[in-house]
Amino acid sequence: EEIAELLTRMREEKWVRLYGLDFGSNFYNGYLAHDPRDDIWYAYAEYFFSSDTDKFLREHGEHLKAKDPIGFHARIPIYGDPSARQAMKDLEAVGLFCSPANNDVYAGINYVKSLLQLRHVQGRLLPRLRVFHSCTRLRLELSELYMHGLTKDGEVAPDVIVMKNDHACDAL
Repeated sequence: EEIAELLTRMREEKWVRLYGLDFGSNFYNGYLAHDPRDDIWYAYAEYFFSSDTDKFLREHGEHLKAKDPIGFHARIPIYGDPSARQAMKDLEAVGLFCSPANNDVYAGINYVKSLLQLRHVQGRLLPRLRVFHSCTRLRLELSELYMHGLTKDGEVAPDVIVMKNDHACDAL
């Protein structure tokens, strides 16, 4: 019920929304909205496709637009991996116009970490990023798959990121 209410508020109050894409055989799109009153970002939906068989970008694009529970609008900013410029260009055929995202991994990780820190909002401790339960892939990656490398001594190396199973995190 709380999720339905938030989706209604997102639509009615015209919150800023954006999509984040990660391309490849593992194709991911995260749907995000920003509540300007509380300065909270919501990851409210996702589209993830992983397969041994390829799917045309046009098909992904159509699924992307249809999957948004608030409704797709052509003015929603879409950001994608800058190394996939041709893929971004190909999505224009279905009305998805992507901009290259900032691809600085460490800056992105530090920004997401700052969004996950708790702060006081209307008498409650909340992070500035809330992830709906329907975003199973993003929740999985944030909790289990995205990890730091290890030193030769077996210690965590916080400056070494293991780039594996990180499609949702990359899109975020």
